[in-house]
Amino acid sequence: ALVCKTLTDGFENSDNRPDVQRCQNGIDELARMVCVVPEAYSLQPLAALAYVLWWVGQDEQALACALRALTLDDDCTMAAIVVCAVNRGVHPAWLECGDRE
Repeated sequence: ALVCKTLTDGFENSDNRPDVQRCQNGIDELARMVCVVPEAYSLQPLAALAYVLWWVGQDEQALACALRALTLDDDCTMAAIVVCAVNRGVHPAWLECGDRE
């Protein structure tokens, strides 16, 4: 229920803005994980990285990470969601309002 509410809020509530520094810290750490773990273990960090990149409006990087994750496991739901969102131009509500911080 919490995940559903969080995702719905992200798509509908333009006041639900990310903490940009916190997101960047997460992006940096997830990218480090991807670089240091064996490729077989990089699937979930790649999928999470793709989602956070999408959340902050970095579509090209998000798509690259999601596609790489899907090459490791074509059943990775999070990566597939990010690919679909980017390809369809779907963004979080805070980006759609045109008032990026």
